[in-house]
Amino acid sequence: MGRVVVVDHVHVVWNGVNREHVSVTLEEVVAAAQLEDLLIGLTPHTRDPCHPDTVVNLEDLAAQIAALNAEDLVSLGVETNILPVWIRGSIAGFRTDLEYIPQAEWKFLGGLVVASLHFTRELGYPKLENSDTCAQQAPARMLGAYLAILATRPPLKIDVIGHPFKHVSAPATLAQLHTLAQAAKRKHVALEVAIKGVLRSHGPIQWPWIVEAQCLRILINTGVDLYLGTDIHTPDQLEHLGNIQFVAQELIKRGVRPEQILNWEE
Repeated sequence: MGRVVVVDHVHVVWNGVNREHVSVTLEEVVAAAQLEDLLIGLTPHTRDPCHPDTVVNLEDLAAQIAALNAEDLVSLGVETNILPVWIRGSIAGFRTDLEYIPQAEWKFLGGLVVASLHFTRELGYPKLENSDTCAQQAPARMLGAYLAILATRPPLKIDVIGHPFKHVSAPATLAQLHTLAQAAKRKHVALEVAIKGVLRSHGPIQWPWIVEAQCLRILINTGVDLYLGTDIHTPDQLEHLGNIQFVAQELIKRGVRPEQILNWEE
């Protein structure tokens, strides 16, 4: 019988920084994953969405992994931000911030590259202070950003579109999801099924919208690869790490083929 073998899209504190945004340590993640017999797909932010001057130090993270003798347990990837390119006051295109990783550190990058939208003023989006929305959070504009990134492909291959249509100002339509799934399938890029709500330590389970019946039908019919991502930032999200098996089994019960799930192994 198959199972999920890797817990992916995991953030940890590195070198004592990032504690406002991330508070779980690598030691805590490794211990929790070992209890569940899981490998770890570490994906630190290339730059913290709210503190973009904080650029990831892959060499430091690789040293932390080595100090724990966890090289066989942890793969080191990144979550890169999808950024707008402004020309004369209008967005003329999109890019990622992978270029902020020093060339000398790319040798430490052996895990997945997740490309995600984070709408913060610090990353170039016109978000007002204390506002939950900005113009680019409309689903049509988000779709345009995803398609632009899939079409251009940055220097380093993108493996996953992270939490698609998260932070959206209105629900994405089925047609928009279908367009994204088709484009991702053509480019051999997976879509993340973000399961943070299933790892909550309090309250009822919050299933990601993408597993609703009509959405799943689109994902199944297009055959796009799926990636169960935890987006872990805090220690409490480790308490229910075993629920990742529950999510995978539920998806398969609802018709998803096991081979569509990247972190599943027979």
